Amino acid sequence: MFEVIGLVQNLAGYLKTADVVITQAGHSTAMELLTLGKPSIIIPDLRQTEQENNARRMVELGCSLKIGYEDLSAYKLKETIKIMLNQETYAANAEKFALMAEEIKEEKMAAEVIRHYSKRLQLY
Repeated sequence: MFEVIGLVQNLAGYLKTADVVITQAGHSTAMELLTLGKPSIIIPDLRQTEQENNARRMVELGCSLKIGYEDLSAYKLKETIKIMLNQETYAANAEKFALMAEEIKEEKMAAEVIRHYSKRLQLY
């Protein structure tokens, strides 16, 4: 089952619960998908170099498939969704990036705690 949703105020909640995200490939969107560990079907804006490059890289990372505007059709989208849902490698690869993002977040938090503690020690 899928649901087409128009403009929403809080996209993060929808992204977190999705099995596959169908989206364009702006930098923020690409980074959010990697951070959340979501496999995706990327449809970059026509002749938009940044989105083309982001889409290419997401495909190289093994967590996305790309459909160009020239190839976009209901049939192509349906078949690409089937591939995404039936080949677990896309979800597994995307999840690896979510784990890396969590590790980076934890390391950053640990560094901040150490810096704070060091400053407190220097006061003595």
